[in-house]
Amino acid sequence: MCCISISLFKTKKAPNEKTDSTIGKTTDFIKDNVGKLTFMAFVPMLAEEAMASIKGVGFAKKVLDPSLVSKVAKTNKLAYLTYLGVALASSIGISLGVKAKDAIAKPKLVEENN
Repeated sequence: MCCISISLFKTKKAPNEKTDSTIGKTTDFIKDNVGKLTFMAFVPMLAEEAMASIKGVGFAKKVLDPSLVSKVAKTNKLAYLTYLGVALASSIGISLGVKAKDAIAKPKLVEENN
């Protein structure tokens, strides 16, 4: 949630503007990679659901007929695709939202007074 907030509220830098502070570099990195970071946040859930499906099919093999096991495996694959779809849709949606915000709020070059 923090990555989304940083990406939406941080103004995009002008082409010639550079950041020297650690916080500025960190928030720039988050803003530039918010889609990837969002997907990475879903990876533990995707891994857990994949393992649960594999274990479920293993248990089904011990109890059910082979025709029912194939149906369970197919259902688990379709259910897993919903989790993957949510992860992809969230990542793409957040990336597009940040790009749309950046297109509306154009960067302004900050001039330093020496």
